[in-house]
Amino acid sequence: DNAGLITKGKTIVVKYISDSMIVSPSIQYISCSGNQDGEISLNVSGGSGSFTYNWDNGSSSSLISNLDEGTYIVTISDTNGCSYTKHYEIMEPDSLSILTASEPSTVNGLDGKAIVSVSGGTPPYTYLWNDNMAQTTDTASNLPPGTYYCSITDSNLCQMVVQVQVDPYTGLHDILANNIHLYPNPTDGFVYVEIELPRSDKVQINIFNALGQNVHN
Repeated sequence: DNAGLITKGKTIVVKYISDSMIVSPSIQYISCSGNQDGEISLNVSGGSGSFTYNWDNGSSSSLISNLDEGTYIVTISDTNGCSYTKHYEIMEPDSLSILTASEPSTVNGLDGKAIVSVSGGTPPYTYLWNDNMAQTTDTASNLPPGTYYCSITDSNLCQMVVQVQVDPYTGLHDILANNIHLYPNPTDGFVYVEIELPRSDKVQINIFNALGQNVHN
């Protein structure tokens, strides 16, 4: 029983060689749908000595570029053989999607409208119309009949140009031929008239009886 006795022992020295690896990524997503401009750059600290990089796409650098959308895997190793494996995701925005519409302009008038509705890409969007006023909103107003082009650009400078046709306002004669409803007909009392127009306008109505007599205007 050696209880209470102090015996001579050995001293063991544990050397602290290095910190664990710390990897700080800088990721650039794809700018526009269909592009191949994604990028991953790694800044590595800690570890021991120099580092080697083994990417699943065959690259051996801390920077890989011209990337498609997808997942990229890298294994980083230091001089002591310590390794670190990480997955990184490159995202791609949706393509720009644009719907167009228009409101007709009156004959010899300047009250037509050309309209675009944008989704996809990376908001916010900027607009530039090719009309005389070079309008910069999603709706170009005070337009004569004609064909107009709008250049839409998102925050990543992805761009699309669309065409919008502004038609002349259809004459009331043509509209009323197909869009007027009178009932009940025949009638011996009240009569109802419904007119469908593409926009608000003044209408003069003349009502004739079966004998061709103008009974109301």
